[in-house]
Amino acid sequence: MRASYRNTVVPQPNITLTMCCSATGEQLKAQVIVHAKTIPQEFKRLNDGLFITTYYDCGGQTQITFEAQMLDYILPKNSEWRMKNAASERSLLFLDSHASRMNKKLNRKAIEFKIDILTFPSHTTHLLQPLDCGIFSTLKQHLRRVFLIPVRWTALLYRQSIVNALISAHKAAIQNIIIRNYFKKASIHPVNINARRKYLGESRR
Repeated sequence: MRASYRNTVVPQPNITLTMCCSATGEQLKAQVIVHAKTIPQEFKRLNDGLFITTYYDCGGQTQITFEAQMLDYILPKNSEWRMKNAASERSLLFLDSHASRMNKKLNRKAIEFKIDILTFPSHTTHLLQPLDCGIFSTLKQHLRRVFLIPVRWTALLYRQSIVNALISAHKAAIQNIIIRNYFKKASIHPVNINARRKYLGESRR
């Protein structure tokens, strides 16, 4: 669920991007976590229809930032979308197996929203999780192409440059066809047990 990117000769604090996509090719707002005590002005340029920007003293995903995103946004939005589209009686939410995902409060709330949470076994997300199968790589490849290290390097110019690159890369990665293709590649939707077994078997050779 996490994509951190840094491309500068001068060490910079982490910026973490967390995404949530559906098998129909839709996506919820991405969470951007900035290593800061307040949200820098440059990051306020991010479209609040596409991003939820927050800050934390490590710039990475923690149980606190993950729980807030899930309880305040992901779970209620998932339930709202399901009821609006009469898609099904329940939702299935896939997460990686990071320790921050093991949360009793989160699990109880998911049950209230009729959402079943499944986590991927360790060391399998690159094979089974659509984000890791290609959505993140699309985003990172685009970041590398468009991110420009300022000639006159300052923290301000760096933040402006990374925000510009992030906006462009996020737009490239969340295209409906890309999301659906990687859900298909991961054999999650449509479900293809035989393809998944073959894929997993070949990866062990």
